[in-house]
Amino acid sequence: MLPEEMFQSFESEAISAASIAQVHKAVTHEGQEVAVKVQYIDLQDRFHGDIKTVDILLYLIGLMHEKFDFSWVLKDLAHTLESELDFENEGRNGEKCARDLKHLDYLYVPTIHWNKTSKRVLTAEWIDGIKISDLDGIKKMGLSIKDINHKLCKCFADQIFHSGFVHADPHPGNVYVRKSEQSGKAELVLLDHGLYDYLKPNQRKSLCQLYKAIVLKDEANMVKYSNELGVKESDSLIFCEIIVLRPINPATVGVHGAMTSLEEKYVQTMAMKHFDKIMDVIKAVPRSMLLLIRNLNTIRAISRIHGHPVDRHYIMGKSAIDGLYKDENRTSFLDKIKSIWSRWVFDYKLQRESFQLWAQRRLLRVLIYFGFVPNFEKLESKYEQQMVERMA
Repeated sequence: MLPEEMFQSFESEAISAASIAQVHKAVTHEGQEVAVKVQYIDLQDRFHGDIKTVDILLYLIGLMHEKFDFSWVLKDLAHTLESELDFENEGRNGEKCARDLKHLDYLYVPTIHWNKTSKRVLTAEWIDGIKISDLDGIKKMGLSIKDINHKLCKCFADQIFHSGFVHADPHPGNVYVRKSEQSGKAELVLLDHGLYDYLKPNQRKSLCQLYKAIVLKDEANMVKYSNELGVKESDSLIFCEIIVLRPINPATVGVHGAMTSLEEKYVQTMAMKHFDKIMDVIKAVPRSMLLLIRNLNTIRAISRIHGHPVDRHYIMGKSAIDGLYKDENRTSFLDKIKSIWSRWVFDYKLQRESFQLWAQRRLLRVLIYFGFVPNFEKLESKYEQQMVERMA
């Protein structure tokens, strides 16, 4: 059946195009505006050939540069990448995402028109919105960047820690923002559900415990739950830093604010100095963790575009605690009580640490004022430099 027969109107010129498909705008015979995602005609025919070509190239690179042998990544993810070509699977992923996050009234997933969907064509509800990276557009809509960033971190944290069914490609083009007609506040719309991965329940619980331990700087549990995810004790700190994508200072509780320039320098130094260890860690963890790390890095990148208006580690830590008491089928009243208590303890420890840091800074400023200690900014800069040198 031709598009002109299937739809009341169909725009032949694509409104967007990506690596595997292009999107056209259309109107159904019932008068509904829809987005029609059409896969490139020869893609499935050449997929396996392309994978084999890349595999050979990675093998040759590995022979020339042993440290850069990434052929194992392609072998592990080939099936996941192939599933992205099945648009019926993408539709099912989107519907599961909507069910998993139905408790978030600010999160929306477009409805699939199954009678106009096949393995190579996906027809979904048309969405008017802007990319989450469009700061000017967000401001023109009168929406809060801080509110949007909080909602972004919360929805993906709940995917990771509550269901373990994780959107692996949440780049700005796949997360739209629109103004809710009911509340007048920001509503997030998740698009493109082709690439997902799934954490097994035991892996999800271990990750919940690990993230909680990272935020609270509980070194014993950082080692324990890293080990449950396949990482040996000597590499547990590196693994934890990969998870939160920043340095971890065991001297303080919490993972506060955006990275300083010195911390960014530390991360770069670590990547070069300990590349082999980082590769060992990535090879050791469950394969589903690879796309999860990609998810975390994308969320960090979007938060950076927004100017880091919220503490995403705190948001994710609270979600991780709730996830400890989540069962895939049910959550008992006792589990809810345990979750509330654990969150209270978590909040108390972080608030206590924040107060201590605040009090120390105030005291230091008083001492500076009376000339008992050197200039605060110079002292802080020197301290941070020493911290980076010690951790590297």
